[in-house]
Amino acid sequence: MVGHRILRAPGAQSLAAVYGVVKIAEELGLSALHEGGALGMQRDISDVKNWMNLFRWIVKLIRDEYGVPEEKLTRAASIELDIGLSVEQVEEVLVILSESFHVSFPAGTLDELVKFEELCMLTAWLAGLYKQPEFLGAGFAATAAAMNPSAGA
Repeated sequence: MVGHRILRAPGAQSLAAVYGVVKIAEELGLSALHEGGALGMQRDISDVKNWMNLFRWIVKLIRDEYGVPEEKLTRAASIELDIGLSVEQVEEVLVILSESFHVSFPAGTLDELVKFEELCMLTAWLAGLYKQPEFLGAGFAATAAAMNPSAGA
């Protein structure tokens, strides 16, 4: 994820910097979420009680933030080809998911994801709402589980 930038008024911040600040603050017991979040808006997750609610939450996020019609946000949709999100936009989505659900995505996450369903399943697993997805490589899954105590719980 390093090397890509999240554009944000009045300037740009690197994804690694935004993510790093959030993680350091959490370790210190502080909130790094000024103005409601690193990307500027606190998101309500109170209705997310299971993996199906999480899928729907992610659909609404992408629909509202990126103007993608819900008809394109199907399980089998390719994130880049069918949905049309750029690498930078997918990284933004990962930051929002990380902040909202208190999960950590390991380096190489974008290499593991092709379909929209995979993004949803991975997030649900990391948040403790779904079993470990079968599409994950063994090394990636081990790293992700070590970073996320809720995974597999």
